[in-house]
Amino acid sequence: MKILTLLFLVLTLSGCVAMADKKPLNISESDWEVMSDEMKLYAYERQARLDAQRQASVQAQFEHRAPAHVQADAYGDRVQCTLNGESRLAGKWRKTDPFGFVVATGDRVEFNYYTNKHSAYGYATFDGVTVQACGTTNLPSHCVSIAATAHQLDRGGVTQQVTSRDFFRGEMSCSLSGRPSRR
Repeated sequence: MKILTLLFLVLTLSGCVAMADKKPLNISESDWEVMSDEMKLYAYERQARLDAQRQASVQAQFEHRAPAHVQADAYGDRVQCTLNGESRLAGKWRKTDPFGFVVATGDRVEFNYYTNKHSAYGYATFDGVTVQACGTTNLPSHCVSIAATAHQLDRGGVTQQVTSRDFFRGEMSCSLSGRPSRR
């Protein structure tokens, strides 16, 4: 029993040492030192969710199939959007890996976006006409949007240059998702 306890402690400590090199959410060492234990725990939990979502996204792309809930909606109820440009992370504008999302009318979906050294999350909404992508808050300075009719979204989609003061600047493209097969 003592050996198992000792082995558990060694493994736990080695895991802590390995994680000590990299802070969750790419938080700087100076910021990490002033954070409360509760904030640190939240950061670890948030990073775990981001990692799980990124892994699920990679796996879904690898398998080349849409989730069942995407296929169940009527055509025109969902839009798919991509964003390509720069995001404001850690107080600076940084080139962001292209990212995207699929959102249904009336829904709110979370998405992740990444730079070389940073990651963050945001959310998207669609009201049937306006697609809005926001950082962690829905303040106007943290959101970009495209307004388009179903006809515009169906006929090749809509691409616009979008800018917000504190979230994203670049190109946003949206089109209807799940086009039915024509016979």
